[in-house]
Amino acid sequence: MDLIKELISPAEPKDMLQDIITFKQHLSDQKDGDWDSDSQAIWLKNMIPSYLWKNWKHTLTEAGFTWPKFLKHMKYHTRDMKRLLEMQINWDEFTSLLKKTLDEDTKRKPSTIN
Repeated sequence: MDLIKELISPAEPKDMLQDIITFKQHLSDQKDGDWDSDSQAIWLKNMIPSYLWKNWKHTLTEAGFTWPKFLKHMKYHTRDMKRLLEMQINWDEFTSLLKKTLDEDTKRKPSTIN
């Protein structure tokens, strides 16, 4: 299965991304010590992974992914999610990166998707 072709990038969730940016700013304003506001905001309610999973669930489950496996994969894209929120990359670039690495994972031995 070629996930790069199979996974269609969903519409950019602009309101959701703005909510995360606003929350990140709120956390930054409250920052005291070692508080990682970037990571906390990015992983708020798993909003970005949940949105993608909702749109890609059918295809990803056919490729052998489960929600926990997908979340594990997404944690390696925390930096990319940060870049997305800082507008260093756009939504299409972000989803293209994800699709590429998801596709690479499926082309390895099945046990490595874990």
